[in-house]
Amino acid sequence: MSDLPADIAQAPPGQDLRLEQRIFDLSPVGTLPTAIAAFAILIGSFELAARLTNYPLSAQLKLDAQEGGWPAVVLSLLLSVALGLQRYVRKKDLEDDPSLAEVLPCTAAEYAADEKAEETALRWAGLIGGLIGCAGTFFVVPLEVRIQHVPVFVWFAVAMTLLGAMFARGIVMTRAGSRSFSRRVARHLKVDLMRVDELFVIGRRAARSALVWLSVAAIICLFFVGSHTPLFIIGMIVAAAGMAIWIFFRSLEEVHRKIRQAKRAELDHVRSQIAAAKTDAHHDHTAAAKLHGLIAYEARIAAVKEWPFDQWTLVRVSAYVLIPALPALAQSGFKYFVEHF
Repeated sequence: MSDLPADIAQAPPGQDLRLEQRIFDLSPVGTLPTAIAAFAILIGSFELAARLTNYPLSAQLKLDAQEGGWPAVVLSLLLSVALGLQRYVRKKDLEDDPSLAEVLPCTAAEYAADEKAEETALRWAGLIGGLIGCAGTFFVVPLEVRIQHVPVFVWFAVAMTLLGAMFARGIVMTRAGSRSFSRRVARHLKVDLMRVDELFVIGRRAARSALVWLSVAAIICLFFVGSHTPLFIIGMIVAAAGMAIWIFFRSLEEVHRKIRQAKRAELDHVRSQIAAAKTDAHHDHTAAAKLHGLIAYEARIAAVKEWPFDQWTLVRVSAYVLIPALPALAQSGFKYFVEHF
């Protein structure tokens, strides 16, 4: 059974489950067990291919990107974690949909139009990404493996094809989601400056999108564990952090602009009233009382947050940025433990 609650198990109108999500929808267990099972199936199939080509397990137990065992583990982990995180993000987004619909409604016709436009792009992205991944196998797998260990080469070809297709589809879905979100903001978002906290749901969704890409970048860094390329790993971490920050703030920029416009307009309006009340306050006690209320209201509006997220969401995104550094930190810790204990 699906691990989604019964009231949100169905996709929004006009939006079918993606291929990546159908795996979890058909699974009899939850997200984490299904992701673990996917990893076990992938690495188990590699061990079967290795056995067919007499590639012993003892030769695989090295943190070496030139050995077949370690890249197979990383590829299996990459595929299973990407699937699991996509499912996690989908679950959380569906849970937030009622809150999002209150501040940013979307009609069934708009859902259907977005789905139809995205369907063709996803199909082509999956095909092209899969072909690129398959072709890349011939460049990253040594010639010796391609000639002498054909089952292992076939496994890498299939895994790279799946990875390329998922990566390309992920890019398309991220871009399509960003465009659809921008259209919804432009058409439907009405900013209530007294209830800006209702927009924080938008920030939470943007943070989860950043989490997926940063986690994938962290696993990619595992390819370089044990190698002597710390500058490259640092570059990967910096690039991943920059990408996450871009994904997070770029998706919220339009909302930020609308909040600022509404805030500026309201402040201009209340300040013009303050100026009028100030002129009358010298000879009208009701105008003086009104002036105090207007000044308090101006301070309230001036203090309104201009970005649709709270401090906790910002802390979470900052923590997510550190995720790609975990493989390097784990490697250093493991090396220190081995050398001293």
